[in-house]
Amino acid sequence: MARFARDRIPVRQFGPPTLPGVYLFTDELAEFAVRAHAYPATWGQRFDISGRSALTREALWALLGKVVGRVPLVKFEPVEVLTRLRVEAEEAGDRGLVIRLAREEVAAQMELGAPDMAAVSESFGGVEQRDLGEWLRTFL
Repeated sequence: MARFARDRIPVRQFGPPTLPGVYLFTDELAEFAVRAHAYPATWGQRFDISGRSALTREALWALLGKVVGRVPLVKFEPVEVLTRLRVEAEEAGDRGLVIRLAREEVAAQMELGAPDMAAVSESFGGVEQRDLGEWLRTFL
């Protein structure tokens, strides 16, 4: 995403810019996965995992723009545009594209809050997590 902002590559995102996103560092995800096997209290359970905080899409792009020193070229489009693209892909028989667009279509409409990561982290023995917004601000 930073490369898109830095190189001013146009990006289309579907759904409202105010849609919150939850972002998780891959090393933290790996830590949760490893600990899921180490802590019997987590065995056989399903957990929603996210980062420490949720940024709106608009806020994330703005922050990335500040970090790279360029205004990102992001266009937020209504989900209906994405739905039309998915239907066209279905009619064309492009199953791979249909699946990718359907996944994005669902994500563009989800306004679920972030899970209580303090409670989840406790179940896994206290996984340390970074806040993406705070982390990005360290580059300013």
